[in-house]
This record gives sequence, C-alpha cells and structure tokens, in this order.
Amino acid sequence: MKTKQNIQYLLLIAITTNLQLAYSQGINNTSGTTITANNNVQLVIENGGFKNDGNFTKSNSTIVFSGSNATSGSFISGTTPLDLFNLMLNKTSNGLQLNSNISVTGTIHFQSGDSIFLNNYNVNLGSTGTISGETNSKRFTGYNGGYIIITQNLNAPAAVNPGNLGITITSSSNLGSTIIKRSHVTQRNISVNRSFEMIPTNNAGLNVSLSFSYFHSELNNNTEPNITLYSSFNNGTSWNLINNISLNTASDYITATEVNSVNLFTLFSIGSVLPLQTLTLNSKIINSKILLQWNATNDFDTKLFAIERSTNGVDFLKIGNITDIENNSSIFTYQFIDDHAMQGVNYYRLKQIDHHDFSTYSPVIKVLFTDKVDIKLSPNPAKNMLNIRVTENKPELKIVTIIDLNGKIFTKKFITCVSGENNFSFSIDELPKGNYVIHISGKTKQTASFIKM
Repeated sequence: MKTKQNIQYLLLIAITTNLQLAYSQGINNTSGTTITANNNVQLVIENGGFKNDGNFTKSNSTIVFSGSNATSGSFISGTTPLDLFNLMLNKTSNGLQLNSNISVTGTIHFQSGDSIFLNNYNVNLGSTGTISGETNSKRFTGYNGGYIIITQNLNAPAAVNPGNLGITITSSSNLGSTIIKRSHVTQRNISVNRSFEMIPTNNAGLNVSLSFSYFHSELNNNTEPNITLYSSFNNGTSWNLINNISLNTASDYITATEVNSVNLFTLFSIGSVLPLQTLTLNSKIINSKILLQWNATNDFDTKLFAIERSTNGVDFLKIGNITDIENNSSIFTYQFIDDHAMQGVNYYRLKQIDHHDFSTYSPVIKVLFTDKVDIKLSPNPAKNMLNIRVTENKPELKIVTIIDLNGKIFTKKFITCVSGENNFSFSIDELPKGNYVIHISGKTKQTASFIKM
C-alpha cells in the first residue's frame, strides 16, 4: 500500500519528461528539458539534491528535502536559478545546502532537520515569500555569505515583519519600495550571526521603530544581557550605537525607537565595537577661529580622534588628529581649534578610531564662519523701531552711525558685540521719512540701507 505522499511523487514523475532520477543523486534536470509540477504536488528528495540546468514549472508545488545524510549531500544547484513555490526542510538530521541562487514565492517551511545553509548564495522571496517554523535548532545559516531578500512597499507600516525575516517595522512615514536583506555573516568577527540591511526609497526623517529578533544559537559568544543595536551607513566599515533601545531577553528581540534613517543593523556586546558611548560635538567662534569641543564617555579603547571638515556636508577631509586620549570610564572633554576655517558654512564631524582600527563617526554639525560683520535690519521699511542683528566672530566695541543720502549724521552710538549673534534696537521716531544708510564700524566696517516710513 502506497502512502499519499508516494502517490503524489509517482504522479509527478509520470508527467515529467526527460527526468534523470537516482536515489543518491536526486534530480538532474538537464539543459533543454522541462520539469512540470502540477498544482500542489509534493516532490520529495530523500538524501539527494536538485540540480537544475533546465526549466522547472512550479505551479503551487512543494519541494521537500528529507533523509538524514550530510548537509552537503542535500543540495540545490545548477546553472538555472531554481524558482520554487514552497520549499520544505523535513530531514531527521542535518540540513540543506545551496550551491546556486533560488527564489521562493510561497513559504519556506522548517519542518525538521538542522539548517538551510546559504553557502554564499541568495534566497529571493520576491514580495510574497515568507519563512515558517524557524527555531533555535532549525534555521538559516550562512557564515560565509549569502542573503535572504524580500522587497515590499512599506507605506506607514504598523508592526510589519516582511517575509517573517525577523525585523518588525513601524513608522508613520512612507518608506516606499524597500529591499530587506538578512545575512548571517559575523560582522567584525564579534557580532551576533545575524544582520539586516534595509534599502528604502525614502530614507530621511522616518522616525521608525524597529524590533530585531535573534536566536540564542546566533549569539556567537555574546552575552545576551549585554547585547545592543548598532547601525552602519558604509556597509560595515564603521558602526554607530543606536539610542532609545530596549532588550527583551524573554522573547529574544531588541527594539529601537526614533530611528530617522535605516541602513545595516546588527547586535554587538556593549563596548566591544564602539568603546565611545557618548560623542557630542559643539562649536564656538573665538578670535576668528572655530573652536570644536566634545565630551566622551567610556573612551577606554580609543586610539585617536580625527577631525574632518567639509564645505558641502558630503565630502570630508581630515584637518587634524587628537591622540592624547584619557582612556578611562569618566566623562572627559576634548577640543580642537580650526585656524583655517573656510568663509561661509563649514561642516565638521569626528572620526573615533579604536586600537583595533575600527572607527565610528559623530553627528555632523554646521558652523557659519565669516571675517565680515553680518548685518540684518528689520523691519525694512521701518516706522518707529529698527532692529539690528549683527553676527561677529569675536567680541568688539562697535560704532553705529545712521546718515541720510546727503551724508548728514542723525545717530551715532557705541555698541558692545560678543562672539556670535548680537541683537540691538534703535528708536527712529525722530528721523524724517526717507532713505538712510547705517554703518557699523570697528576693525571691520559694514553698511546696510533702510527706509523710514
């Protein structure tokens, strides 16, 4: 008496042409041939592989890998990437190895067995594929590379876990069409064995909440209570600590809120990658120079700070180093003076480099610098009061003079300016209606005009 599963297996073979079948080798679909799986038929491959050099018509079928042989002995390979509807791992031991890329538009079932080993190949879920039954003992692995990929429209997502990959997304903003790639490569050899890369259409001002799920078998010697979330905007070259996180060790996930942009995320033990826990950069203009100051906490493994400047906020050049690092767990203040600031807007950031030559960046700050006095008059035209805003690079005593177009002086006053923005108000009630010029002079002199109504 044949089981239902065996009957389905025989029916499939009966409608398949040019099929080479052997118990140890599985299926070898040669170039120029077609295997057609009708409707929801199951094709069971026991202790063998599926080599696809031809065509495979999937319908609603399920490819099942069973048996107990070594993972490398149960495989998917071939020159034509296999497009499947459902894929099931149902082995009594060991797993399945990919030797080529595959796509799955239905469900990948982890029924029993060990793992599906990516082996530096990709599983593409399209927009509809999903994963079912992953546990701590049966799951995807891929320490040498490979991704599970899904692409979905995430417009104001509410607790959406695309493809059941393990990253749950909530945002009031529209991310648009978003590619999500899950990997199991160890970042810097010390992260957990899982990371997520998100590539949205819109990646600014998102205010996203993310929940990053993991298995204990992926911790890679990281102690669970000490793990926290980091992100990288440059494909893992440098990593930034994510703030506003909460760790749920009972359900094995970590949640971050108020994430404004998304990129590559993974989990490290606190302090193992970025010893610098707090990095805040501030600026002052003093004596025609820009003073940069920052506080660092827990900088015990920092080797140096590199100071970088840009005129467009994108292309940065190093302008100096700070190598005298305290290397302690207390808050310490560092500073750097830029003697050659560019006229106009300057952008600054810090690059913190540790003793393993790993690096991370501070947020970028913008500083307006000019050797000239900047004058703003309001309102203009004015009737009763004239407001003057003067931006100075250093403290100075200035003379304010108001004259008409014939050169007649109506007002002459002294003002004391500090470094930065200064605001003054003058009564112009007694001025006749007409056009006037205001001079503000000291070591530098600037002129502006206004109309008295």
